Amino acid sequence: MCTSGVITTDDGFLEQPSTSSGNFGCSRTVSPVGDQRHITANQLVLEVNHELDLGNYIDKSVSDPTRYQLLVNAYRPPKSYNFKNDADENKRPFIYNWLDQYDWLSYSLKVKGALCKDCVLFRPNICHGSILGAFIVSPFKKFRDFHTHAKAHAKSKWHSSALIKSTNFLKVMSDKQNDVLSLLDSFAKEQIKQNRLKLEPIVKTIVFCGTHDLPLRGKRGDSGNFTDLLNFRVDSGDIILKTHLDNSGGKSKYISHRIQNELVVSCGNVLFRDLIQEVNASDYFSILSDETADISGSEQLSVGIRFVKMYNGDVFIKEEFLTFIKLDKLCAENIAHKLIEFLENSGLDMDKFVGQGYDGCATMAGEIHGVQKIISSKYKKALYYHCASHKLNLVINDINKDPQIRNTIGTVKDIINFFRESVLRRNLIPNIPMFCETRWSAKYKSLRIFNQNFKSIFQTLQDIHTGEISINGATRTRGSQLYLSISSFSFVLNLKIITKYSCILEPTANILQGVSIDFLKVHEHMGDLINIFNGHRSNVDTVFQQIFANAVENCEELNIDIKMPRLCSRQKNRANHNTDNIENYFKEERRRTGRYVATVIAIFVSLFGLYQAMARGTPEYAAFFLPALIMFLYVLWILYASRARSKHFSDELHNDGKETVEEIVENAACEISSENPKSSTSDVDHTFSRSYSIA
Repeated sequence: MCTSGVITTDDGFLEQPSTSSGNFGCSRTVSPVGDQRHITANQLVLEVNHELDLGNYIDKSVSDPTRYQLLVNAYRPPKSYNFKNDADENKRPFIYNWLDQYDWLSYSLKVKGALCKDCVLFRPNICHGSILGAFIVSPFKKFRDFHTHAKAHAKSKWHSSALIKSTNFLKVMSDKQNDVLSLLDSFAKEQIKQNRLKLEPIVKTIVFCGTHDLPLRGKRGDSGNFTDLLNFRVDSGDIILKTHLDNSGGKSKYISHRIQNELVVSCGNVLFRDLIQEVNASDYFSILSDETADISGSEQLSVGIRFVKMYNGDVFIKEEFLTFIKLDKLCAENIAHKLIEFLENSGLDMDKFVGQGYDGCATMAGEIHGVQKIISSKYKKALYYHCASHKLNLVINDINKDPQIRNTIGTVKDIINFFRESVLRRNLIPNIPMFCETRWSAKYKSLRIFNQNFKSIFQTLQDIHTGEISINGATRTRGSQLYLSISSFSFVLNLKIITKYSCILEPTANILQGVSIDFLKVHEHMGDLINIFNGHRSNVDTVFQQIFANAVENCEELNIDIKMPRLCSRQKNRANHNTDNIENYFKEERRRTGRYVATVIAIFVSLFGLYQAMARGTPEYAAFFLPALIMFLYVLWILYASRARSKHFSDELHNDGKETVEEIVENAACEISSENPKSSTSDVDHTFSRSYSIA
């Protein structure tokens, strides 16, 4: 209780009230009772209940404004304060100069000891009681070793943590730094930035391997092109990657095979998103699709897209691959459902969907229940187009049904496989690409290169046949069989015919498969190609004579006998023309059986139909009406020619009354040295049926 007189306290000290302004509570000067000394002016005015005394907030929750005032303007006793009164008997008192020496230090009159402002207001987690617990949860009073303990406290991890928090708090309160949420957000941004810098070389390495068709992994998970390229980047001075690989744990390096797969998928998603945006920026697009199977045998649908892109006023046609769609069923309904679902979920603007291109199988091209019909019924502008290159391939495939053409191509394929099966045999001839069953442009290329190197191939097989090349018995036997197969004039002539038109059709197939091809270019090229085939059709004898002369020249260089096949009166399995000249024989064989003419006409008719469809914009059934009419007239001509020939042989047999048909057959079989025999009625019937089937 404070009065105007001297007060005796419970601890034996005298207390005198003070009227100093700015103080609240009781201010006092103290002297022992037994000493009877009066209170002097040098004694400090004590403010026991000062609101900024740090001792009031030990282990208590403090508001942000109060915490800020305590950090900036905590209560500090005057220099004249006698700290000996707060110390125990025979103990060293607190020294005022220490407050200036340690900026974190504060003296509390309430607890009569030293405290750390940072640690009291931002109390760290103290796991064990120790000397460092002072300054934080209790006042420090052992002032004899004050500097030792103060320096130890300043270096402790608890004080460092509290100091960082108080420093950031002061910056925030003084508007020099963002608040905690902003700090957390900026920390997250900085962390993302650092992670991106670490991932950048890893992603670039994966993209490099993908763009150069390099496998990522080797036999083991820690080997392969991917790991070697990362090490190469480190050796080249990539400090960020080196620091990341050296300091990161085994599970945080982001180079495992699972992370590689995830990064590959992420790269694909980014490319797919950019592609979809580019397609949507165009005016319209069409899709290309075909069924295929992967190496595991799973059925899938490959989907590509074609669209028009404008750049600096120029128009470019782009064709890009989109995805593979796994197929559970191969029916038209399932394929159409899968395809529509993918297109709609990919984010494409389906109002710009104007075309769909597939092959000619019934599942895809069916006019009633085909995939194209199901899609076009939902998207009216999506018109169906049968692949022009696929049509051309179908025509050429039908021509290959001719026995001699089929056998020649089969022999060429066997020879290529024979040499490519072994590295040693492959070095014996120039490199010839394998036959591709699905890409006719590659097959044309193989035939062209085979024809260019036919002399070298023939001589190599001849050396194998004669034993000049040391080789095992089984290989020599197979090589001899192939040598005998190509040692006939008939094979050489058929090879020249095939390669002549393969050289004409190869650029056509490549142009039709071009990415930037359009109707105008197709129109111009087809017009030129039709003129070429039309000229060959008008000058069949001249064109065949050129091919025949080339075949004869090759045979003379290779010492291949140029002779006709043996003739007999009854021939059912091959041509049997009545002539003494070898050129006329093969000419008649090509002309009368329809092989040569049918080949040229079939190609001409197909190309003419494509030309009409593209030039006039007519439906396919209307475009192929004229070619169908031409083929029908050609069949009638074959029937008429066969009927006339049958009548001619019947008249000859009727005028010759001395010999019966049986005698003609017997004489033709026995008299080899006689003149060419006359064909019998059965031979006429066979010729008629053969001409009809070829037509």
